[in-house]
Order: sequence, then structure tokens, then C-alpha cells
Amino acid sequence: MTLDSRTSIGSTDQAEGLRTLFGSSYPKVFILSSSLDPESTAAIGLGTAQALQKSNFKVLLVDEVPVSARTSSQGLAYPVQYDLAQALAGLVPLEKSIRHVEENLWYVTGSRMRAFHQSKKIHSPPLDRILHERGYGLDFILVATKDPYPPALSSYSKQCQSIVIAPVGDSNFIHTMTLIRDLSIHSLNDSIPIMMVGGENRAEGEAAFEVLKRNVNQYLEQKIHLLFWVAAKSLQELSGNADSDRDNETLLLPSSLFKQMAHQITS
Repeated sequence: MTLDSRTSIGSTDQAEGLRTLFGSSYPKVFILSSSLDPESTAAIGLGTAQALQKSNFKVLLVDEVPVSARTSSQGLAYPVQYDLAQALAGLVPLEKSIRHVEENLWYVTGSRMRAFHQSKKIHSPPLDRILHERGYGLDFILVATKDPYPPALSSYSKQCQSIVIAPVGDSNFIHTMTLIRDLSIHSLNDSIPIMMVGGENRAEGEAAFEVLKRNVNQYLEQKIHLLFWVAAKSLQELSGNADSDRDNETLLLPSSLFKQMAHQITS
């Protein structure tokens, strides 16, 4: 389904129509793996979740971006006391880690998933199965992360789908390649979808994707395809501080990004 399809994320009855057609099933799990800065990564997860929620889809957002990695003073989108990894390890009830923050929207942090998996503390069924059996009725689970740990993905679902979010230009190019390498082993996608962010125009965004594609084909022998490109300026660029650390630029993300990402997820 393309962006020109008649099925639109703006159709508020789409979610209920899909539930009626297919019945209650496990939520679909999307791993949003980003080589952007921590704030932008968390913002894309939250913005996409809210775009889905506003279209009557029931969504759980798993925020894997650690508070210590963020430079803003705002911290997490919603205050929570426990991490999802603690719940999946049986240390606290699941309901104490997941917070119902808005209608059709739930929130949980997952910054300890890697550490708990590496220490072999998690031995629970996948999260999508647990939530289905407990009657949450979710449509989607979104995992926003800068550092996905492939062995931990099975704790979310046996059928995770991956989307890689990459900046236009040379910043964090190696990080993007690393994300694609790790996700190609565990993703169901024959061709991994890529969202390009930044640059002055579409031609620049598509050119940056072609450079990435050539390197991925050459060194990883993995297929990738371009979902879409969105323009985005950094706060540093707007302030005239062009010589700042480009690996940690915080981007001003347009609302169209969240809507397009939500559309791709529901297509």
C-alpha cells in the first residue's frame, strides 16, 4: 500500500474496521531503530504512537532511550517507576511497569532490556502474547530505540518488524550501518525499510539513501528500501552554531513525519 492509497491514517474508523475484519489478535510489533540523537529518537516514538492513538488504534510505546543519554531536562515523556525488563523478569507485576497515559495509549520504559537479557534474567513469554492474554486489546507495540539488542527482540514478539531511521549526511553513518547489520539477523523484513531525516530537499535525501544502499549491499549483502524522506533542521543550525557536535544534533521534527510513519505502520 502506498501513501496515495485510499486507506488513510486520518480515517478514525480504520482501527475498529480492522478489528471487526480480523478479530482480536496479537498486536503488531515495530522496532523503530534510530541513529538520530536520543531526544529525536524518543520524539519519533512518542509522535508516531500519538498519531496512531488519535486514529483510534490502541498502542503501547516502549521507550528504550535511557534518561542518562538525553540532554534535555524533560526526561521521560511520562513518569514511570519500573522498567519493562523488571516486569518480564518477574520482579514486579506487569501492571506496575506499564502506565495508561491517554485514551488508547500506554507507555513503558525498556532501557534495561539489554542488561537483563545479558544476565539471563528474563524467561517470560513474549510481551505481545502476555498483553493479548490479559485483554489489553492492543493493535500495535512500538519500540523506540537507539541501541536494539537483537536477542531481546524475541521478548517483544516472535514476529517483530523493523524500521531504521537514519540522518541525511555523514553523521552517525557507522551507527546506521551497525543497526542494519544487527537487525538483518533477526528481522522478518526481506528488505529493511529506511526513513531518511534531514537535508535541504528530497533529492539530497534520496542521494543519501543511495549511498547507504550501496554500502549495505556491498558490505552486508542486505536489501534495504526507502520508506520516505522528511526535511528537518537542527537546533544548532537555527542558532548559527554549525560547528557543534553533529553526532548529537537535536532535530526539529515536522509533524508530517509522525503521520507518515503511522501511515506506513498501518499500511
